[in-house]
Amino acid sequence: VPMKKGYASMNSIQITRKIKPDQITRRITRKQDVHTKVGFGSKSSGLNESWGNMKRKIRALSSKNKSERSMSGCKSLEGSHNEYWDSAFVDGGFEIMKNRRASTGTNNFDREAKNSSGNNPLLLALADKTFQDGWDQYTGDKHKPLNLSAGKELIVRAMREGSMIARGFCLANGWGGLGKNNGLAFSIFLSLAVDKNDSNSMALTAYFYLNGDGVQRDSNKAMIWLFKAIELKNSFAQSLIGSCYRIGEGVQKDGQRAFELYKDSAEQGYVRAMYELGRMYEAGDIEMDIMPDVEEGLTWYRKACNQNHPESKQKMKEWAKLESNKEKCRTLLVIYNK
Repeated sequence: VPMKKGYASMNSIQITRKIKPDQITRRITRKQDVHTKVGFGSKSSGLNESWGNMKRKIRALSSKNKSERSMSGCKSLEGSHNEYWDSAFVDGGFEIMKNRRASTGTNNFDREAKNSSGNNPLLLALADKTFQDGWDQYTGDKHKPLNLSAGKELIVRAMREGSMIARGFCLANGWGGLGKNNGLAFSIFLSLAVDKNDSNSMALTAYFYLNGDGVQRDSNKAMIWLFKAIELKNSFAQSLIGSCYRIGEGVQKDGQRAFELYKDSAEQGYVRAMYELGRMYEAGDIEMDIMPDVEEGLTWYRKACNQNHPESKQKMKEWAKLESNKEKCRTLLVIYNK
């Protein structure tokens, strides 16, 4: 192929990259040499890449369209293996990125976010981690002290960083400048429960079904999602389904099963389950073969108090004020009767 005006030509493709004189060491006379010279390789060099793929690469490299180059790079990442990335994060981030590219106008997911994580899968994962930290504080889970304001702040931050479950939670509560929309929040939770197998989303989907928030009330569907969530050891779901067994909502009433689920949830650090377990120990239940055990009930109330649970603090005050327990609870009165 003869050289003309500093450009290399091969078949119907015009390479727009000018070859400098010092790069030319000999006259290129064969198509294989052209391949090697421009760096794309050939079948003889072991790269069995189609001409169609080569054309797309050439267009992407020469294009001034930033978004096209970004998409090209992300497709390469999707099709390759990188041991430093979790494949679930890469796939999830890529899907979200494609959805955002396809949307028109302002970013539909986080238009108010100035520091959104965009299509970066690692930053999206960190945003979900921020939501989990906020959830633990807002609900008093994972042995974290109950702190509504700090939990809300973290969840709103996670929403602005691109976390979809945080966005659903903010929509359900009208936080972060979003209007309250239970229907859209439910759709987000259901989508994450189905597509991402996320246990928090499963539990929240069940909660919406139980209360009829944003969807028609359906106890049977709620139970389906709760059972899926407790298989993943979700403490909020364990406590919620424990309450259902306790009153016979969506399942046959079974106090013993409720007790077991409350205990499983409490041992994972969910403060509401600690409180409910303390109540069951305090009162006892003959039908459930649970004998009253005030000391054990007091133990769980105390654990819940240490996580700043207001109802448990009130229970401790009431129990400590009993005439027969004044001597035993003198220390507790100093701590909790404030």
